Amino acid sequence: MGDLVGEAHALLADGRKPEEVFVALAVDGRRHYEVALAVCVALGIPEAEAAERLEPDDGLWDDPEIEPEDAAWMLDVGGLFDVHVQLSAEDQQVADQLWCDYRARGDSGSGYVFYFSRLIKMGRLDDARRFLEEHPSRR
Repeated sequence: MGDLVGEAHALLADGRKPEEVFVALAVDGRRHYEVALAVCVALGIPEAEAAERLEPDDGLWDDPEIEPEDAAWMLDVGGLFDVHVQLSAEDQQVADQLWCDYRARGDSGSGYVFYFSRLIKMGRLDDARRFLEEHPSRR
């Protein structure tokens, strides 16, 4: 997997998005699983964590009908390529308040909570705050 991680790292260093790197590397009979794992590791996601994230998508790995572009989209939308960060104590307080604000809005649907959670896990607290402002409560 080392060569594949190296290729992924080089493409990321050239400014390509993770999903673009996946598509570029998912050629010549390479299995989607190995390519996805390599992209995650090249992003700095620990291999064990990446393997755990990949676990639920078994059907994606064995279906020859799924084109690399479609697989990349599913992996990106599912948050596979998200690099999670450890929040500082101060940022954790902000994140906790953002979650309180989110819950106070009422039900927003699972897609909203999933996306909001992704923003928090990536430490994109300003984006999470903006998300709350742009998606007011449905109450």
